[in-house]
Amino acid sequence: MKLSHVALVAVGAFCIVAGGVYFYARDAGQKQALNVLAQIEAEAKALGEDIRIDHGEVTVDVLSGAATVQNLTVTYTQMAESLTAESVTVQANETSLEKGTAEKVVYKASAGKPTFAFERVTLSDFDLTQARNFEKISSDELLAFLRKLTVGELAVENATIQAREGEISVAEFRIEDTQSGVIDKGTVRGVQVKFPSGPTKEFGLDGFSVRNLDLGSVGTDKQDQSLLDVMGVKELVVSGGYLAASDVDETAKLALFEIKDIRRDDGIIIASRALMDGLDIPLRFLAGKNPVLTALVSDIDLDTMSLKMEAVGDLDLKSGILKQDLDLSAAGMGRIGLALVMSGDPERLRKIAKGEIEIASDQGLEDMKIVDLSLKYDDVKLADWIIDALSAGDRKAFAERLALSAGMAMEKDEKMATQLRRAVQAFVTDAGGFEIAVHPSEPFVVGNVGTALKRGTLGEDLGIDVSGR
Repeated sequence: MKLSHVALVAVGAFCIVAGGVYFYARDAGQKQALNVLAQIEAEAKALGEDIRIDHGEVTVDVLSGAATVQNLTVTYTQMAESLTAESVTVQANETSLEKGTAEKVVYKASAGKPTFAFERVTLSDFDLTQARNFEKISSDELLAFLRKLTVGELAVENATIQAREGEISVAEFRIEDTQSGVIDKGTVRGVQVKFPSGPTKEFGLDGFSVRNLDLGSVGTDKQDQSLLDVMGVKELVVSGGYLAASDVDETAKLALFEIKDIRRDDGIIIASRALMDGLDIPLRFLAGKNPVLTALVSDIDLDTMSLKMEAVGDLDLKSGILKQDLDLSAAGMGRIGLALVMSGDPERLRKIAKGEIEIASDQGLEDMKIVDLSLKYDDVKLADWIIDALSAGDRKAFAERLALSAGMAMEKDEKMATQLRRAVQAFVTDAGGFEIAVHPSEPFVVGNVGTALKRGTLGEDLGIDVSGR
């Protein structure tokens, strides 16, 4: 499948102009400028008889070695496509585009297709040999081109995309120092997306940045592994996000989310730290127009759920030890903490990390062993509200029913059943919190949990301690 003719001709024309600038600077003659423009038109016509390139004045700055084409228009009449630029300026040497800038660029497609507009597009330190015959490549070949891409900087300012599905505006998109398909730094600022219909009315971001984004495996057999590896990313930051619903006049907001401290072993993520701060979700946003949820949140003396989260993971591929810590809190509601240690065969863990074994399959985590686990929840109001709503005013009776049900689930393990009943009754009665600790005398195989449950030895085998308050 070929890409859009007009877009490819425009790129081809841009590169041809850039290549010709070397001769402008050397010769500086109007005749030479016209020769290069004639070459652009010849390249365009080779793609189809309906392609036409029009332009205004062409000027050459001999001192800077820059050439400017005014009012450039590329039209593909058969497909009703056109691309216009108020001006295109390129500064280059014989093989490299040192800097190219296009002002007020607009791409219009046939009816029903998106329209693109850019206030300014800048490209610098681009090896022109990468773009030979670029206008002739297919979509698959374009992926191969991106995997080898080397460019100093690509920046797009004040972009808008209009389509039937919605409207997108971006204040700035920038990638810096891309070498062989690896983007050292990518930045997006001022994103706003509006939808004419559907459950979401609008969403946006103040900022998004990523370090070391590797395009190397996109469209290849290694793509799945690349996604598991988060495409080589060393750091990712999202700030100032928001999401507005259509059915209720409420907006969820995110102050900050970041993933950092990423370490890898043979392309496998073995350590990372994720932080989330200031995720504010109005309760009416969560309830939407659901009458049951709306009634529930109306009884809560809190308008917004404000979340914070920190998650730290560490995997030792030599010993097969996996550690995961999680701290999640909701202001005025509650806080939950998790500390988990597991062990497994290092080679199997490596295959799971590479996507060669699916976690959901029979070969997944069945052989993993639980070394230690601690789960703690401290309630402020969340459990209190839920229990009040479900108990229909008789909290004591509700606690007794739940405790009885919990104990029956462990009926073959009387010691565990007694402990569980007491913990559930205490938590439901007072809603202070609960704790679950798992400290087996030796690592316990996950696949044996079902067997231990049937024979009534799960509590003893895993060293489980449950308490409520």
